[in-house]
Amino acid sequence: MRSRLYTLLAAVSLCVPTAFADSIVGSSGAGWQPYPTGPGQAYWNNPSPGAQDSSFANYLIGNGTFTGMQLDNWCCSSSLAMPFGPGNQPYWGLSGGQADSNFYFSNMLGTAFDAILYSSPTLGPSGSIGWYDVNDPTVLYPIVSGGLTPGTGGAFSATDDYGLWAQLSNGSYVFTQSSLNTGGLAGQQMFVVTTTSPGGDYGAFFIGVNDPSSGSNGFDDVVFQTSPFDPDDMPDSTDTQVPEPAGLPLVGAGACAMALMLLRARSAG
Repeated sequence: MRSRLYTLLAAVSLCVPTAFADSIVGSSGAGWQPYPTGPGQAYWNNPSPGAQDSSFANYLIGNGTFTGMQLDNWCCSSSLAMPFGPGNQPYWGLSGGQADSNFYFSNMLGTAFDAILYSSPTLGPSGSIGWYDVNDPTVLYPIVSGGLTPGTGGAFSATDDYGLWAQLSNGSYVFTQSSLNTGGLAGQQMFVVTTTSPGGDYGAFFIGVNDPSSGSNGFDDVVFQTSPFDPDDMPDSTDTQVPEPAGLPLVGAGACAMALMLLRARSAG
């Protein structure tokens, strides 16, 4: 009887909706803030020197340098067609527009690294980005290294609590927990994160990195996207057979049906 009850409870638990997007764990008072209404109203919404219409904000709304997303990028001999900007999105920070100097991600299911969307001529040819375990930030796991070519994608399997890092053009390392930054940048947040679905399921993150060693302050030296895990993005050798988010409701429906059958059998008995 007890084993039947445990089976029933396990099946019913699958009927409860589950969130699959990673969440952010940040400092006290930090959260998702509305898209700024003008330049300088958020720590990341600044023009890059020499390119007044080139910044992470310009990327998001697809204007300025990013109009039509046809870019003569460092990687390519001709213009590279890029995805259209995702539009105005909430960003992670403090209510006054300041940065959250230390935040990391809580891994709900898994994260796919969709693609590098843009990289600057300064950082692109030599930069690297990756993730680290919050409990051991001395070990750095690369996602893309030795050059941040737009269009590069893949997948990574992080630990439950992980942060992101980037190697800048001068060799310094910056982290989402900026207290770990090297090169005299400790405590200065060089990442910005926006999302398509703050606090919701299946949301993607758009992430910009600032490389002050190149004189930039626009957080557009590399722009990339991550999203909830999709096993189709993983190589066959590392396929974990995790159900896709779109298929999980079917699993839940099957579990619910099983639970009802067990309930009826128990009542009949």
